[in-house]
Amino acid sequence: MRKLIVILAFLILGFAVSLFLKVSRIEVSGANRIDINAIVSAGGLATGESVIFADTNGAEKRILAEFPYIESVHIYRKLPTTLRIDLIESTPIAYIELQDGNYAKISESGRVLELIDAEQDGRPGGIRITGVGAGLAKPGAPYEPGDDETIRFGYCLEFLQAVNNSNETRYLLQYISYINASDLLDFKFDLNYNRGFIVSLGSREQTTRKLGTLTQTLEKLNPTDSGTLDLSVIGEAHLIPS
Repeated sequence: MRKLIVILAFLILGFAVSLFLKVSRIEVSGANRIDINAIVSAGGLATGESVIFADTNGAEKRILAEFPYIESVHIYRKLPTTLRIDLIESTPIAYIELQDGNYAKISESGRVLELIDAEQDGRPGGIRITGVGAGLAKPGAPYEPGDDETIRFGYCLEFLQAVNNSNETRYLLQYISYINASDLLDFKFDLNYNRGFIVSLGSREQTTRKLGTLTQTLEKLNPTDSGTLDLSVIGEAHLIPS
């Protein structure tokens, strides 16, 4: 009985203390594109509420739903009276030309960041993905490929991630203007490097290694070279002049 009374006393004390710990400060880290006050407002957080009972999980979900350009968000308590919002913003890496003629900007993970009205805003800058576009594009959610394009879209993301996640190949992104994923056995992209190339990676096998072969080959080419670079054979590069 005495043990039960002690436990209840501690519970009551803890509840009482939590009522007095009011949020006096809300910190936001990682916001570059989005207004900090808008983030706090979307989360439904406010100073004066209990720091213990603040609905941090619900706030995270509301923020993600409100801002497609936020890739991830985590809210935690810094006792006694601070809430901290840590977020990672998405960066557009490419765009998809949709069946209706408009465009969907996507992140490296395939998350749809923004829909672009082609008639009103024209074609966006960046890397254009062709060979997909029949799926569902909803800002804030992953692009949902059409029935026959799931593998092709997956290859596009795999390729973009392979290029972007290596210090040796990341610079190539500035030279690529389109990716053609219409044929899984002949995956192609253009490379506006020197006089320009069409690069053929062939099938999906060992994309990272093929990109390494590409960077080594570019170092050996003459500034006047152009044409198709065939990298379909792993470890080999063949220039077919235009």
